[in-house]
Amino acid sequence: AGLGQPFKVAQQYINHVGDMVEVLDLEGKKFQGILKAVDGNNFTVTVQEKQKQEGKKRPVLVEVDKTYAMDGVKYAKYLLAFK
Repeated sequence: AGLGQPFKVAQQYINHVGDMVEVLDLEGKKFQGILKAVDGNNFTVTVQEKQKQEGKKRPVLVEVDKTYAMDGVKYAKYLLAFK
């Protein structure tokens, strides 16, 4: 029960390190990525973003680490995947 619900305590973040999560920040932007690390009140998510590379015609997908405070996001939750 509660698999699709947002994380409420720090232990839930620790249990899902290495799993795919969805984060909604305070600006209203949603990110999906892999939860890499939890450090005190902060957590790090690796997301794929399109960035313009110098000398390339099109943007390229690049993995970027984003660090958030647990109380600095609206929610973070585990993405359930049936693959």
